[in-house]
Amino acid sequence: MSLPLPPACTHAFNFVRPTASRKAVAGFVLGLLSFLFGVFASVPAFIYAAGGLAEIDRDRVRLRGRGLALAGIFAAGLGLFLQPMLLLFVVQVARDRVLRATDAANLTRIGEAMYAYRDDYNHFPPAASKDGASQPLLSWRVALLPYLGEKKLYEQFHLDEGWDSPHNFALIERMPKVYAHPADSDGAAQGLTCYRVFVGPDTPFSTPEGPGRWDFAGQFGTSGTILVATAVDSVPWTKPDELLCEPDKPLPRLGGLLRGGYNVLLADGEVRFVRDDAREESLRKAIVPEHPQPW
Repeated sequence: MSLPLPPACTHAFNFVRPTASRKAVAGFVLGLLSFLFGVFASVPAFIYAAGGLAEIDRDRVRLRGRGLALAGIFAAGLGLFLQPMLLLFVVQVARDRVLRATDAANLTRIGEAMYAYRDDYNHFPPAASKDGASQPLLSWRVALLPYLGEKKLYEQFHLDEGWDSPHNFALIERMPKVYAHPADSDGAAQGLTCYRVFVGPDTPFSTPEGPGRWDFAGQFGTSGTILVATAVDSVPWTKPDELLCEPDKPLPRLGGLLRGGYNVLLADGEVRFVRDDAREESLRKAIVPEHPQPW
């Protein structure tokens, strides 16, 4: 014969398993989403997390999730602070990719023009055209104009005059877009370019008639000699002012416009990205061919 249990004992067996507050869970999830959506997720996260804490305080027996609610509040605050910086970082990365790709496209077009010039003259253009007294007149960039779809502009130059003659100087403002680095809009507006070639002992452009038909073997492999580089210092695009490379002097300053490095045009027409921390020894081997062989 069983005896009825006292009321206190009956209540002890009436156990209720606590569940997580839905508002606390929603606050936590929205707090995490605030890293992506910023204020649009952080404000609802604060509201739901605070509501979850209030629910839990009213019914501690049936509800739990205080840790989730507090974590949601913390995540929402952190996301509200960090989301603009993350967005800025994403925009910067996207901008860098566009600038780098546009820069590479410019150098690719220049390389194609150089090869078209070589097909006609059996050599690449000289670093500068010269008068009868061997004085430099105009840059190689002017010589490439007909091969860049700028024949009419080319025909307007007085080829027997220097870049700074009154007539030729007035044409500086008409610099083709292919010579404008995408990260240097101010320089481009002034007719300045950073695409320059190397001159000096044993460089491809050391000869007055321009690089001949050679297969350059440089640091970057077969045909790996640098033809055109991106220099820190810009010059008027018509001016025959190039990068002097001498064995006993530091290399000219390169890059400075893209994050982490700069693009160069190689002798085989390939565009290669060179890191800012590239060793000077490696660069010298890519500027001065070690074992040039005739084609």
